[in-house]
Amino acid sequence: GGGEPARAPAAPSATMFDENAKVWFYRDPAGNQQGPCSVAQFKLWITNMARDPNLAAQLEQFKSVDVWDIESLRSVQLITLLRPS
Repeated sequence: GGGEPARAPAAPSATMFDENAKVWFYRDPAGNQQGPCSVAQFKLWITNMARDPNLAAQLEQFKSVDVWDIESLRSVQLITLLRPS
């Protein structure tokens, strides 16, 4: 072992947001607002969709949806949000 980085106390440094915080909204393909969701949920959905070849087109569509948080209301593409900082 020993290859794990030391866990620093939670501070707004590398991780700008809590992955489990349900603060994200998005519009589904029908144009309905969905949420609040967490980044952890988005990652789980994408992982599950990626396992099913029949969902490939939907997966690509989902990755490119715009999501926004309730604090700043700034909109970003979901795939941007999921990239490691």
